[in-house]
Amino acid sequence: MKRIVLEDKTVFEGKIFKVHQQKIKREDGAIYHRDIVKKNGAVAVLPITENNEIVLVSEFRDALGKEVLTVPAGLLDKENEDIKDAAKRELKEETGIHEVYSLDYVGEIYSSEGFTNESTYCFLAKVNAASRKEVSLDENEQIDPNKMQFIPFEKALQMVDQNEFKSKATNYLLLIADRMNRKK
Repeated sequence: MKRIVLEDKTVFEGKIFKVHQQKIKREDGAIYHRDIVKKNGAVAVLPITENNEIVLVSEFRDALGKEVLTVPAGLLDKENEDIKDAAKRELKEETGIHEVYSLDYVGEIYSSEGFTNESTYCFLAKVNAASRKEVSLDENEQIDPNKMQFIPFEKALQMVDQNEFKSKATNYLLLIADRMNRKK
């Protein structure tokens, strides 16, 4: 469906996103308004150890008011940041894992396509769990390194089936990794 943006004004500009109010005309002539959140995007990484365990972090999310068990993930620091570099950075910062055998891009998912342009770029990583050192979190991250979990891959898939992960990126990456394993 063709549409024309008649007006687009920034009504809020925060540290990590902007809110735009748009006036839009559809091809049938109808006019409507949208509030759109614009962000640089994010990366998410599913680390898989040599013992076929996945590595998850427990991060307190202020918007939810609780901890969420999730894959290491984070925002792109700047608009044109290389997504693979960002994925390596987030993996190292949040897990302390320094040795990565492979880091493969597997897809892009929309965070919430109804109101934001944010995409999350997803990676699978084969890692050496023994290379784990101290985490180096950003000042706003609330990850407890003592709550990091190493979960056998098959158990993690069962947890997906039981809706234990609420993170879209975590579920997506586990299902993609499972599909890729089945193709081998």
